Order: sequence, then C-alpha cells, then structure tokens
Amino acid sequence: MDLSLYLRTFWRFRVLVACGFVLALALGVLSFVKIDVAGGLDVSYRGSEQWSSSSTVFVTQEGFPLGRSIYDEVVRVGPGASDPSGTSYVPRYADPSRFASYANLYARLVSSDLLERRMERVNPLPGKVSASAGVDPRNPGIVLPIVEIQGVAASAGQARTTAARATRALTAYVKQEQAANKIAPSKRIILRVLDNPSPPVLVVARSKTRPVFVFLAVLIALAALVFILENLRPRLRAVHDDEVEAVLSSESRRTA
Repeated sequence: MDLSLYLRTFWRFRVLVACGFVLALALGVLSFVKIDVAGGLDVSYRGSEQWSSSSTVFVTQEGFPLGRSIYDEVVRVGPGASDPSGTSYVPRYADPSRFASYANLYARLVSSDLLERRMERVNPLPGKVSASAGVDPRNPGIVLPIVEIQGVAASAGQARTTAARATRALTAYVKQEQAANKIAPSKRIILRVLDNPSPPVLVVARSKTRPVFVFLAVLIALAALVFILENLRPRLRAVHDDEVEAVLSSESRRTA
C-alpha cells in the first residue's frame, strides 16, 4: 500500500474531502439528535434511555408476628363443628410462610390491568411497572414476605414517579377492598412500605451505533468518490532527468 500516493490523492481533492468530512459529521450528529427550529431552537435525542427505580413493600399483619418466637395466642371464631355448643379457637397469627405466598399474589396484582387502570384514571402512567416477590439473596429458593416494585421509564424522574404510583396503588387497593368487605382491622393483611422509590439508575443507554455507522459510511463513500475522480482525471507528473537515466540504465541492464 502506497500511503504517500493516497495522501497526495486526498490532498489533490482536499476541498471535496473537507466538505465530505463535515457532511459525514453533520449526518452522524443528526442521526443521534433531532433539531427543531419551529418556534425556536429545540434539540432532542432520537433514541431513548431506560431508567429504573424500585420500592419494597413488607407483607405482614397487626402485631408483627415475624418478631415473635412462638405463636401462643388464639382468638375465638365461634362454635366448633364437633361441639356446636362450645367455642372454636384458631391461632391469632398466621403461618409466616403464608405472607410469602401473599407477596407472590400481590406482585402479580401490581402488574395487572386492574391496577394499571386505577393508576391511569388521573393521568397516563409515564412508564412500565413490574413486580416480584423478594427472595433471599443467599438462597434464591426462599421467598420473602416482600413485594419488590420496579418502575422503568425514559427518564429518571418518570421511573421514580412510576414506582411511587404503583406502590400507592397497591396499598390503596388492598385497604379499599378490606374496608369494602368489612374485614376487622385485627384480621387484615398489612402492606407496609419499607423502601420508598430508590434513586433511579440507568439500565439502557442511548445507542451510538447508528451515528457511528452513518459517519463511517459517508467517509467510505467519500474515499470511493475521490479515487474514482483520480482515475477519471489522472494528474500528469513531471519526470526529472535523474529518473529518466535510472529507467534507461535499468532497461539496458535488462537487455544486456
């Protein structure tokens, strides 16, 4: 590869090369941002980011049963089946494993159409909601009585707003249903917010593949155009006397 030849060729068409480079740079930038001059200069990105924010909700009941070593309290529920005249008793506190099952159920409820419609009654939800039951980080097979709610949106503020609205919608729905069905406060599941929506984190950045591809494609097309013009209009180069003598001597040695 004769680098000096390439450099001389590009230097010959230096005006075209400079204009082509500026064009490649401009097209690469315009493929990454959008410029709107109507009503003033407005620059916006063509691609979108994805931000995530999450909150956690603790599933428990009145009296904090998970803080007790034994469940020795009972409540009267009415006459027993075997002794209608007597009284039946049940444990006051539920089995802790039931709260983990409730966490799975409430996580499914968060991402349902039912709660989405409730959240969008006032204004559209700015992002997408997902939820899952919390698991022990040291043993993923153990489900915890915790609902992890995640909001994903195109901006940090929208992701946090989405997670906050989903958390409020879940707790409000459960309380409303408990009141509508006249469930006694002592018998209600309690959803307690452990962590408010966390500081948003960037999970998907804007792709720079397209602007880089556009920039390189224009440069390649420019280089091809320069060499086509060079072949169509080759530049004549003056030959010096010493070069002529070198060629003649080479020919004479070859024929000798």
